[in-house]
Amino acid sequence: MDDTGDGAAPRVTALLEAARALGAAASEGDVLAAVALEGARAMGATAAALCLPDPERRVVRTLVATTREAARGAAGDRAVRVDVTDLPEQHPLPVVRAALTGEAWFLPDRAAALDALPQARELYETSSTEASVVLPLLVGDRCAGALGLAFDEPRDWLRADRELVEALAALTGQALDRLAALEAERAAVAELHRVADALRDSLAPSLSTTALPGLDVVAVSLPAAQDVRLGGDWADALTDDDAVVLAVGDVVGHDGVTAVAVAQARGGLRGALRALGSTSPAALLAALDEVLSEPDTAVMATAVVCRASRGPGPAGTWQLRCASAGHLPPLLRHPDGRVEAVGPVGDLLLGLADGSAGITDVRRAEHVLEALPGSVLLVFSDGVVERRGEGLADRHAALAELLAGCDTSSAGAVCDAVLEAVGAGAEDDVTVLVAVLG
Repeated sequence: MDDTGDGAAPRVTALLEAARALGAAASEGDVLAAVALEGARAMGATAAALCLPDPERRVVRTLVATTREAARGAAGDRAVRVDVTDLPEQHPLPVVRAALTGEAWFLPDRAAALDALPQARELYETSSTEASVVLPLLVGDRCAGALGLAFDEPRDWLRADRELVEALAALTGQALDRLAALEAERAAVAELHRVADALRDSLAPSLSTTALPGLDVVAVSLPAAQDVRLGGDWADALTDDDAVVLAVGDVVGHDGVTAVAVAQARGGLRGALRALGSTSPAALLAALDEVLSEPDTAVMATAVVCRASRGPGPAGTWQLRCASAGHLPPLLRHPDGRVEAVGPVGDLLLGLADGSAGITDVRRAEHVLEALPGSVLLVFSDGVVERRGEGLADRHAALAELLAGCDTSSAGAVCDAVLEAVGAGAEDDVTVLVAVLG
């Protein structure tokens, strides 16, 4: 090329094609392939190299493509073979040195190269390279690596040639910077999902009921926020001497902050159970309300707590005591198929008893009833019955009808039937807790 305008159009075309290909590059290999196909080959280079320092391993990752291999086939095949190797930081290859030091060389022939880089003599003696150019890839004030082009013939580095290869290096640096940002974003998302998975697992329903014979309990909680897989629902089934406490709660929100609030709610209920015992679900909710109403907590939630124990009636009879804090009432299916709601939609939400809303004394009602062996208690979150455009009472009645007619041979069978009915249309977290009282 010369310094006149005669070669301007091919240079601009090559640069535009390189920019387009580099913008679509999805890997470092794609970046070098784009350079080899669109930039280096248009200049007559026989090889292109990309060197990227790896300080942790004290090596320079080196990608090499020959532009003869980059020639397009008859069918327009643009595939390029890129060889990748790790070279030590002390390697005499000029492009390796440039990747570490940020130096640049425009070398017209072999003699000039050996004058500038005598340590590379052995490399030049075993290659056909004459002219070469090595440029650092600058991203801001940081050197991200180096780009090198090799030519089999001597070359006068005229201004137009220098401008073209400098522009190509700038585009290459931008492409690598974009890939680094995408990789950092992918790593951040992967770490977020790892933390979310760990937190979700720690908040999974706890079923500590093995010490209570004749009781079959299954709980499933599915968050609506699939991007981070954290929801505001929680469920617990905890034994206390000769009774089991079944609880389902729903904290407002679907993010990491909500997950912390869920942990606070579950921890608060467990602490209340240890301190007070399970005799009164209303007392447990009152204690939990105090925890969630603390100024540094500021959590609003609904919850329902049920205590199941062997009753004073005929042998095998169960006694249920339930209290609610703004939560939908559980459903109880009797052995004859009758289904009833255990109490109305009830009482104030948790987290409002700090006095700021003029509420200082919250009294929660308890509902007590007997259940024969074979009865099924279904405790659930509002995501099970809420659907846009449908009445809550109708959906609640439909759930009761489902419970009346489904297979109740096990808690798992009931849970599966409920989740199948909910399907994929749920817009909120879905939590189902089923207890078969044997």
